[in-house]
Amino acid sequence: MDKRRSITALVLYFFGAAAVIVSAFMLIAPTPDSYGPALVGLLLGVLLLGVGRACQHLSRIRDLMEGRG
Repeated sequence: MDKRRSITALVLYFFGAAAVIVSAFMLIAPTPDSYGPALVGLLLGVLLLGVGRACQHLSRIRDLMEGRG
């Protein structure tokens, strides 16, 4: 069975995971100057992961509609 992957979803997963990891390291020992940007980075990472998941679902739906699933 040929499994198609959404390149956009993979890129969004990569950048989302990177943002979450960097934010987690910034939140290990937060200072008043790094606490805000770390939380914004964490929110951005989770948002990118969610958009990547939605993109993957849309790709799968498109494949089913075209009869490739």
